[in-house]
Amino acid sequence: MICRHWNKKQLTALVCAGLMAGTLLPCKMVGAEPKTVELKEKVNDGDSLPEGAIWDKGSVYIYTGIALKNEGDTLVVDLGEIEWQKFFYGGYNSDPLIKDFHVVVNSGKIRSAIGGFFGDSGVVKENSVTINGGTVKIFTNTAGEPYGGDVYGGESTGNSSDDNVTGNIVTINGGTVEGNVFGGDAGHGTAEGNRVTMNDGAVNKVLYGGKSSWGNATKNIVTISGGTVGGIVYGGYSSTKDVIENTVTISGGTVNSDVFGGHSIPPSAYSEETIAKGNRVTISGGTVKRDVYGGRSKGDVTKNAITISGDGTVDNNVYGGRSDSNAMENTVTISGGTVGNSVYGGSVTGVSNATVKENRVTMSGGKVLVAVYGGYALGSSGNTVTGNTVTISDGDIVKNVFGGWVSGGNAENNTVNLVGLGGTLEGVVANNQKTPNIAGTVYGGMSMGGGAVSGNTLNVYGTGTQVGNIAGFDTINFYVPASAVNGDMMLNCTGSENLLTDSKVTSLKGTTVKTGIESGSKLKKDDKIVLLRNKDYGIEIDETTNLKGTLDVGNWMEYDVTVDLENEKKDLVLTLNKDLQQKNPPTPEPPKPDRLTENSKTFAETRAAEVSFLNNGSDLITKQGILNAQMAAEAEEQAAAAENKNNDAVHAQAGFAPFAALGAASMRYETGSYVDSKGWGINVGASRILHQEDGKTLLAPFLEY
Repeated sequence: MICRHWNKKQLTALVCAGLMAGTLLPCKMVGAEPKTVELKEKVNDGDSLPEGAIWDKGSVYIYTGIALKNEGDTLVVDLGEIEWQKFFYGGYNSDPLIKDFHVVVNSGKIRSAIGGFFGDSGVVKENSVTINGGTVKIFTNTAGEPYGGDVYGGESTGNSSDDNVTGNIVTINGGTVEGNVFGGDAGHGTAEGNRVTMNDGAVNKVLYGGKSSWGNATKNIVTISGGTVGGIVYGGYSSTKDVIENTVTISGGTVNSDVFGGHSIPPSAYSEETIAKGNRVTISGGTVKRDVYGGRSKGDVTKNAITISGDGTVDNNVYGGRSDSNAMENTVTISGGTVGNSVYGGSVTGVSNATVKENRVTMSGGKVLVAVYGGYALGSSGNTVTGNTVTISDGDIVKNVFGGWVSGGNAENNTVNLVGLGGTLEGVVANNQKTPNIAGTVYGGMSMGGGAVSGNTLNVYGTGTQVGNIAGFDTINFYVPASAVNGDMMLNCTGSENLLTDSKVTSLKGTTVKTGIESGSKLKKDDKIVLLRNKDYGIEIDETTNLKGTLDVGNWMEYDVTVDLENEKKDLVLTLNKDLQQKNPPTPEPPKPDRLTENSKTFAETRAAEVSFLNNGSDLITKQGILNAQMAAEAEEQAAAAENKNNDAVHAQAGFAPFAALGAASMRYETGSYVDSKGWGINVGASRILHQEDGKTLLAPFLEY
């Protein structure tokens, strides 16, 4: 309802009508200045409220809450130690659009705070709640049942898919919310662009950036820099639809449960497979006591991401994406902090015939207390884990690393990159002081159900990397850095158990080893580089091992080397048979000398045509054009002299006289062939003669075409 220029009688009638109907509908006063409405004391039901506030009367004629009358206003609750079991609304059921209402709680014990609420078909948009202190309390009714305790930036319980809840904000700077917090909560509509920012205080239950029961949750944001959340944190949550591009950022505080960038797991009776796409969790400080998920869904989980840095701590597992269907292109990036259990780039569990593809884990610092999986599939049969990548340039991993792991199916074409001192890998900056330290075994692929394990690759860049062991690779590439010197070691295996062979020996059976030496290397003939060492348990090869592979890496060095086992088969060593040579770049073709060709006359022909038109134009104005201008000016002077009865034309007060000249031309120019030039031109202008003591000047501005 829009109120336009209501007088007192009209406004009174409107209020009475609202009371008689059982519910007072707040009005949006167009053009009114926003104001603050303060509640500092408790009043009896139905008694007068401060100007700008109204009672919300429930359907059973019980005064359930207090709301604002006008859009743009702010309701400030500052009750001290007073307990008041009411809803405190910004906007309430006032219009199909509930927008720009605000609630601030400074003190007191209240039932609920809601920026904007609509219980019928309508949109709830850009409302806010700020909690600076006090308690949003869970009360108990006479039957012993709890009620209240929640905070909503915006809420709609409408049954239409158009009943969207967008752009609402909750900010928590202190105080306690004993129930849940919702940036936006939609029934059937979309929850989009809602935000919760928590700087301090406590939320005892669940915190949602945006939630929808029957619609999508998209682009909602949660930011936590302090305080404590007792329950789960969701950037975006949908009970039955998709969660897309929601974000959780944690730089401080404590979350005592799980964190989800986006979450959608419909009930088992609901057949539609929802998706989680593009959701993100960033942790640079604070502590999460349980698991962290970039995206979690019943259907496809794609392009979700987790970043952990600084002193951020996750006490349990980290999943870039976890699905009951397929997990693709999810990422986990760790540059600091601690993960108390395992890290999964992409994961599916409890399903068959799923795909886990092109997920990535990148680690350049921090610590993982159990294992790292690029791709992971736990299911009975038919699962495929392929094209996943783990890249580690620094940090500690207490147990194993898997490019791909599957319980029933195939682990193929996965990659592990280990970047040590001096190593160069596009998109990875190696720490020149630290190297990866992996206590367990590094596997390219592992299938627990006897599926195919093939096409997996280990790339070793730089020197000084330490692992427990390596296994499950068809190809191992050693990229010798330019900084390497005689005797340097690239990969040291300390002898952890290989689960594929139940042995601590490093097996290169069925493996192709390739080497390349970076441009600028100072290595020379007879120098040696230890590519791989297992000093306690040794290295084994057989006829299926190929040690003669070379890497074609652009403009790297040309070399003649031998790769073989030495030191009682404990070292795999590269030995230079002769000095290195820089690969010669292709010789550029010498420039051809300048010379004229048969087509050179084209240049002369076009220039000749241009000159012809310029000559014709200049001839017209300098000949016929100026002559016509002079004649017109003289005629104007004579007319002026006759009008002033003065025969001396020199002293007449003559003005400008119009003139024109028209001409045509046709010429032929020889240029090796010839150019025919034909055209016409016209000059139009106005002329006047200016007289001086020593002569006269013809002034004639003109236009030429």
